[in-house]
Amino acid sequence: MPQWDSCCGCECRVKEAWACVSPHAGGYLCASCAPKFSDCLETRAEVLYGLSKLNQIEEPPPNLKKSLETQAVLMQFWRSIVEIPLPACENAVSLLVK
Repeated sequence: MPQWDSCCGCECRVKEAWACVSPHAGGYLCASCAPKFSDCLETRAEVLYGLSKLNQIEEPPPNLKKSLETQAVLMQFWRSIVEIPLPACENAVSLLVK
């Protein structure tokens, strides 16, 4: 499972309002560790807090905060794992955004 609540490089906790995540690093990266990875993407810390809580429950709550941003971060991780485009996921996100 990706590490959402502490840095994959140095184990420090999420402190920034906007944080970096990297599929190759395995989750959140602090500002000091992020430059070591070229696949970093920026997201809100709220998304990381939500993702870390999702690991503790059986299904996502119906009113998950920042659900589209959360889905976008997860899609980046899945793309990295399977190493191919995921058109079904991309189409689903585009339908939700409309």
